[in-house]
Amino acid sequence: VKYAPYLMKQWRTVLAVVTANSFLHLFDLSSTTHNSAKEAFHALVPSVDIPTEDTVKTLNVAKHRKDWYKLLHPSDSFALANCAVAFKENDKGAYSFEITEKIQQSLMMGKTTSRKMQVRVSSKDKEKEWIAALKADKCEQDK
Repeated sequence: VKYAPYLMKQWRTVLAVVTANSFLHLFDLSSTTHNSAKEAFHALVPSVDIPTEDTVKTLNVAKHRKDWYKLLHPSDSFALANCAVAFKENDKGAYSFEITEKIQQSLMMGKTTSRKMQVRVSSKDKEKEWIAALKADKCEQDK
């Protein structure tokens, strides 16, 4: 998908991942081209060295282990429980929707602020699919 934070209106290509605990993570892919989400994800994940029986016997595997998951840092994340997702009318024929996240700034005063972003997808079907996925309460589904 492509997304643009409202203050910067510059479209960026990202891999969007919705997690089971209701977060939306965006991984920047602007510098590369991929044909599918699976291909994009595999490009983000570095290769993992799988130890063999011989390397376990001869080396300190813990010392040589790579924590590959630490290299996966999203460029942006949204807590979907705090978000409103809405269809965004667009006169240019692009398919897009808007995500508005409310962020609590002060626990004592109850002050909140919000941030918005617009997401552009390739078709009307993808737009409906994404909006439904983002509005689904993942935490409630697990109960």
